[in-house]
Amino acid sequence: MKTKDRILEKALDMMNRQGIENVSTYDMARALKIRQSNITYYFPTKADIINALAKRMIQEVDQPLESVAPGDFSFQSFYRNVDRVMQVHHRYRFLMMNYAPLITADPELNRHFVQVLKTRHAQLEGIIALLDANGYLKGKKMMSYSYPIMLMLNMLGIYWIQESSIYNADQNDETKRKHHLWLFFQIFVPYLTPKGANDLLPLFPDHKAPS
Repeated sequence: MKTKDRILEKALDMMNRQGIENVSTYDMARALKIRQSNITYYFPTKADIINALAKRMIQEVDQPLESVAPGDFSFQSFYRNVDRVMQVHHRYRFLMMNYAPLITADPELNRHFVQVLKTRHAQLEGIIALLDANGYLKGKKMMSYSYPIMLMLNMLGIYWIQESSIYNADQNDETKRKHHLWLFFQIFVPYLTPKGANDLLPLFPDHKAPS
């Protein structure tokens, strides 16, 4: 692994375990057994490391979203893709737990994430169209609300780790993730065709809404 990638991996691990405020480039250098100058050569400040990790997270999130096979795309394949996205979120949980302060502190990163949000709308509309074409969704009806739906799903994607740390603290990571997967797909339920209901609803056999 290249030095630059080793630095990012170590930074990710340490910030996840210890918190951003408790990790410095000096600490990273000690953990990697390299000089601090080796880190600052690639990343002059800790903010530069966070910037790089945030952009790398977006790239990892996009991988499952881009691996859609149109011909056999169903809610089961959509579920697997969203599950992989949420696993990426958990891998970068230091960022998700401090999302707004970190993104807004870096104007360039803020602009990058605003641009990403615009692509998310196009991605959602593509997914709706595929599910409609394959008979799983009343896509034309849902498409009318695609923009606010995208915004709601984006908020869930950003803040589910924070929310689960408060309200589901006694549950393990997989249970937390599956609960929020269930929440994610609830927004599609009113637009399901019978074929879509048969495909989606069995994915959550034991999940019940809290009373």
